Amino acid sequence: MSLRQFYVSLPSTQLRARELVTEGCPDGTWVVAGIQTAGLGRRDHRWASPPGGLYLSRVGPDLPGAGSLVPLAFGAGLHDLLEEAWSVPTVLKWPNDLLLPGTDGRWRKIAGILPERVQGPYGPRTVLGVGLNVRSPPEAYPAEIRDRVGRIADRHLPPPPLEEVEDRVLAVLARIEADLGSRDGPGRWLDRSREILFGRGRPAWVDGVPVGRIREIAPDGSLLVDGPVGPSSIRSGELVVEEPT
Repeated sequence: MSLRQFYVSLPSTQLRARELVTEGCPDGTWVVAGIQTAGLGRRDHRWASPPGGLYLSRVGPDLPGAGSLVPLAFGAGLHDLLEEAWSVPTVLKWPNDLLLPGTDGRWRKIAGILPERVQGPYGPRTVLGVGLNVRSPPEAYPAEIRDRVGRIADRHLPPPPLEEVEDRVLAVLARIEADLGSRDGPGRWLDRSREILFGRGRPAWVDGVPVGRIREIAPDGSLLVDGPVGPSSIRSGELVVEEPT
């Protein structure tokens, strides 16, 4: 079996990678698609996947000790890659999105990370999905989200070839995977995630309920907020952060 599984069109790279895990594929296998017709996001949301973006899911070893830090660490790694390789500035929106500032002051989603633990014949594995908007024209996205999508092409022209982006992203994923399995790696990526956290000090809502102002990322990867009755931690939910006007 080739480690790289490429499809011109696929409902979801994440679903295909799950299937490969159950078939006993080796760690390091990845699925990449030119387009996804039913791309998966967090909490059953859809990830718009027109031609011109990078859509891949990579199979790796189980990372039980990293817990909720996994999407934050991989998001921070992608942040660094975008900045260093193509001068694309982003921030990390807890727990798994990268946002790009727009010229109108609004923040636009440029990347999302979806980690899942999948049981295979040789034990659990981590399937890490990455959606990264690279060069798709704005009109390729659904009208209702068009003004909330960021792309590498918004900041770097001409945009890099998808093959280059794929190679660089895979190298980052492999490096962070190794770091999260080391003694000091999780702490380093926790610190980096804190440095680029979006919304610190701003009011936030989770699943439509006001929870207070964002303070920090906790050591376990949860989000710390200062609420009306004191500090609390958020471990799951749909986060909305008040943006400056």
